[in-house]
Amino acid sequence: MLLDPSIALLPSREGKRHAVKEAVVKAIQDGSFAYTDLILCGPELMTIGFEVMDGVIVGANNTPQAMAEETFDPPGGSVRLVSIDPSYSMQHSRWVRPNIPGTSKQAPAYKKAQHYGNDALIEDRIDKGRVARTLLVRHGWPHRQVVSNGSDVGRIVEWSWLKRAANTPGASDDYRELYEQLKERVETAQPKPQVQIKSAAKAVGASP
Repeated sequence: MLLDPSIALLPSREGKRHAVKEAVVKAIQDGSFAYTDLILCGPELMTIGFEVMDGVIVGANNTPQAMAEETFDPPGGSVRLVSIDPSYSMQHSRWVRPNIPGTSKQAPAYKKAQHYGNDALIEDRIDKGRVARTLLVRHGWPHRQVVSNGSDVGRIVEWSWLKRAANTPGASDDYRELYEQLKERVETAQPKPQVQIKSAAKAVGASP
């Protein structure tokens, strides 16, 4: 467990932030950090953890006030994500608006999709948009089942977290079964390289 449950009972957000930062930084430094642990701590502590990693300083009214000089990335700066269904291909898209070479104008915006396949070591850094974290929040197992009360199903899993969670004494049958289901495929394969593919998208206009 990344965070002690008592942290949620601390009376002030400042106290919670201090405790969360201490735990998150220690886990990153000793290599045991996993996003899934933080995400499963609930919305408030998850948000504080993300703020700590991204160097966001929040004011008294709980709105971002400034950026700290210090940011923290997961160990190695990357996270290995695996699709539970091997036919499910992970992808992340973002809008880009490139400059037209030789001019001061910009081309119409389009969505650039990055495709990762069903097993990938995905870079996760503040200057790269925290892609692995975004994918886990949107599609991660078992987070999606928890927040949706069972109406949604997680499609991807953080491999380092699952491997540890499934082999922890007293682990739930769900963790052990999913680990055994994925173990042979994951441990005999290498994460696929990342490939960027420009996808068709409706232009949103060009700057003069």
